[in-house]
Amino acid sequence: FYSMFLPLDGTWAIDAKIHNNNKSVHSKTSTATSATTFITPATIAFKLLITWLYWDAGYGKYSDPLQGWTLHASPLPALDTYVRHTVAARFVYGLLGPTGLRYLTPTVVYAEMFCAPMALLGSYMGRKGVVYGVVAMMCSIHLGIAATMRNTVLLSSVACVAWCIFLPLGVGADL
Repeated sequence: FYSMFLPLDGTWAIDAKIHNNNKSVHSKTSTATSATTFITPATIAFKLLITWLYWDAGYGKYSDPLQGWTLHASPLPALDTYVRHTVAARFVYGLLGPTGLRYLTPTVVYAEMFCAPMALLGSYMGRKGVVYGVVAMMCSIHLGIAATMRNTVLLSSVACVAWCIFLPLGVGADL
């Protein structure tokens, strides 16, 4: 919540409309393009925070002493126990079956551990395709969590919004 008050030059901040109106009044030409990544100490700190949070969550699952998030989890992998809560979850369970969920479980771990550093690197190198792909993948994971587990819609929505910090200026203009 408090991140919308960070000085992000009005791109994702609460004063974005006011800032954009002032910029268009005072200058005829804009130096920012759709590929520009806005860099301030606040954006760097927020991107590093997201990277650390997801790395920590993935590593916590990876180092689980009961190995519930591994391919060889016994008796059931973690996703097999989670994907039973809602109608959408039962549909996913019927679609993938126990074998599909066994293979999907470690994928979540590696996505959490490596997608945030990949988005950070893609953002640093100016690779929009990498950043868009990672943000879309992580938002897809969170939408899947929201659909298959009870009482996780708000958490998943906030997580999707947090990933917007990796998006470049003028997002969507080049799609």
